[in-house]
Amino acid sequence: MVFAFAFPFFAQIGKHGLQKGLRQRVLEGFIVHSAGSLLRYYILYDYYSGGDAGRYYRWGLQYAARIWHLDFSFLLNTGFGWGTQNTMFITGFMLSAIGPTKRGGFFVFALLAFLGLYLMLRAFQRNYPDSSAMKYATWLFFWPSLWFWPASIGKDALVLLATCMVVYGYCGAARISLMPMVAGLGLAGFLRPHVAGVLVVSIAVAHWFSPGKKRGKGHYLQGFLIMILLFFVVREGFSKLGVGNVDFDNVKEFVDSVSHRTSQGGSNISTPGFTLLGIPMAFVNILFRPFLWEAGNIMMVASALEMTLFWLVFWKRRRTIAAVAVRWRETRLMRLAIPLTLLYTLMLGLAFGNLGIIARQRIHVMPFLLLWLAVEPRRIVQTVPKAPGPAVSRPFLKVPAMLNRS
Repeated sequence: MVFAFAFPFFAQIGKHGLQKGLRQRVLEGFIVHSAGSLLRYYILYDYYSGGDAGRYYRWGLQYAARIWHLDFSFLLNTGFGWGTQNTMFITGFMLSAIGPTKRGGFFVFALLAFLGLYLMLRAFQRNYPDSSAMKYATWLFFWPSLWFWPASIGKDALVLLATCMVVYGYCGAARISLMPMVAGLGLAGFLRPHVAGVLVVSIAVAHWFSPGKKRGKGHYLQGFLIMILLFFVVREGFSKLGVGNVDFDNVKEFVDSVSHRTSQGGSNISTPGFTLLGIPMAFVNILFRPFLWEAGNIMMVASALEMTLFWLVFWKRRRTIAAVAVRWRETRLMRLAIPLTLLYTLMLGLAFGNLGIIARQRIHVMPFLLLWLAVEPRRIVQTVPKAPGPAVSRPFLKVPAMLNRS
């Protein structure tokens, strides 16, 4: 029953006309993510008594029992908030469809995260058709933290899906696709309003930094609608977070309270704080830590090793990356990825003071960081007009080709 959820997904992949090798890589990635859900399940229930996933499952099972009797009053009685409560609602509807199975629930959430990564791959293909989609698919589907951390019942899989839906909606087709973009923003706001805010701010930056030659009446109309969406999402997001007046003091107070709550446990670190000097340290915490000498358990060692690998490959490709970065405005994907990476990283770095939480939350920026390990500069085809003159015989045209082959 649970595996039936994967059939529509692979049926849709067949319609996208992927090359045979890339379709096989997608299938291999699906197998790895399915195995990741089993590994995540056994680690959580053998060592952590289920963690947050166990709580989501218990409450979701209660909601599912009421859904089976067509009793939806709990939605009105409990009320919609954000984060944990809404994740319990989603888990309840999921369990009402697949039945009371923990491992099945882990599989479904892993599939949702995998679907998000697949949408990222499609956006990559649309914006960089000359680059190796196979290379990006390999990094994306086999990167350890991306097949492990979101492969359980919880917010991580859903937020990753929401983020990738927004990216796909904005830059996965020739024109902006409002349905996946708005659906992704809605899901992000349903779970983490601050993430929805970061997404819509990044969209606004990407839209207004597009090259001037691509701007027309439709572009300015879209930009106006995006600014309206930005105002609404930011206002509602801060309201849900309990920040009444959006000013520096209130935002700083909220960030400090989150930092204090997350700076607990054996992996806690000092948070940089909402200060000018804390901003660069926020980037160091998210993009580089934990360092190898800070790793106190096997999970932290794995996280430190994967970030070490990332920066080694990044350094090896530095010339190619520099060439791509210089022309970052040419594609919607890169115009969105750069501000989204910067804002997401800053938000996480200022808020979280625990290496374990950082390793898990970093998955939301990894798809954008991994772009740099696969993307190539777009080729610009220049057409040179033919010089006027007499017609040239065909044998003469074969001479340069023969020389090139030699």
